[in-house]
Amino acid sequence: MQFMQPERKLKRKMFVSCLILLCSFLWLAPPGPAGAATEEITQAAPDETKANPATTNDADAGAAGSQEVGDTGIEVLVAPVAGATVSLNGIAAVNIPAGALNGTAELPIAIHKVTDPPSPPQGYKLLDSVFEFTVGGETSYNFAKPVTLTLSYLWDSLPTGQTPAVHYYDEADSKWVSLGGTIYPDTVEVTVDHFTKYGLFALKGLVDRPAPDTVPDAPSPQDALTDIAGHWAENNIKEMVTLGVISGYPDSSFRPDAPITRAEFATFLVKAMIKSMGYTLEAERGFDDTSEHWAALYIASAFSYGVVSGYDDKTFGPDDTINREQMAAMLVRAVEPAPAAEGPQFADSRSISDWAGDGVAAAVKSGIMTGYPDNTFAPQGKATRAEAVTAILNALKTV
Repeated sequence: MQFMQPERKLKRKMFVSCLILLCSFLWLAPPGPAGAATEEITQAAPDETKANPATTNDADAGAAGSQEVGDTGIEVLVAPVAGATVSLNGIAAVNIPAGALNGTAELPIAIHKVTDPPSPPQGYKLLDSVFEFTVGGETSYNFAKPVTLTLSYLWDSLPTGQTPAVHYYDEADSKWVSLGGTIYPDTVEVTVDHFTKYGLFALKGLVDRPAPDTVPDAPSPQDALTDIAGHWAENNIKEMVTLGVISGYPDSSFRPDAPITRAEFATFLVKAMIKSMGYTLEAERGFDDTSEHWAALYIASAFSYGVVSGYDDKTFGPDDTINREQMAAMLVRAVEPAPAAEGPQFADSRSISDWAGDGVAAAVKSGIMTGYPDNTFAPQGKATRAEAVTAILNALKTV
């Protein structure tokens, strides 16, 4: 009698065991279609979740994941390099293009209904809900490039003779600011550069219900301003509103002759640089008195680009009114026109501060700013909103 070696015996047992397992698998597995593998992996089409945005919380392929919060909110991780569209049941949505988010890390984008929203402006009607849009939990995030918000409404809910327009809530001034928007059947779209609370309000001025292929615009903000007709800066104000650099107040006024603060001017100027010169928000650092200010990011960006330097005590004085020589200095730093060979010959030239002399001279020579009819420059005089808008627009034309 011949005995197998232990190694051969072990190999035979292993072969038999494997053969039994294979037969069992083939017996139990359900038959597949002819010529197909028995194991099949199915994957939904990328756009399948967008088929019915009115009933689905969704985000497009740029989103890494989402957390639904019933009918009141949604949070989605978005990669800056890809962008995404985030929608809350189709009633509020934001389209974030690639490169709009700062940095490279994924950020959570959230939309939430506000349970206790600020009161609407007097005489206006909120058409649905107020929504708070956030990035990483921040309600005042500013984007590197504009994003598009879409808010829905029911035409039948509009009061007679009124039309919908998007508003955002200015937390610093506790007021709603109109952005207008483009009206589509049951939605309004608007382009914005920052996140906060947004709502859709009914405004005076009837627009007939648009057909899908005929889309009228909501009354534009510049046309709604009630106190600029006939003003010397009317066209300049309208142009800057169209650019998205400035806006009016909730009462539809612009107050062109009101003084402008240093924070407001820095914000206007940085927005103009972003929209017309290709700049981005660069929050390098702030000042000792701006970290909690509503304009902190714009002021920090202005510092980063060398537009502002602040006071000697490391403060910026954001709520101080800006004077004309300060405005000239900031504008010249922003657009860098050719220097002037000599200072302007104004009756009050000696009143120009030593540190501001070159800036005022360059601003006047390049046409960014001018003096008054009495041949004065009023370097210490308070700059008005109209003067600021005009000077910024003139500065952009020199670039």
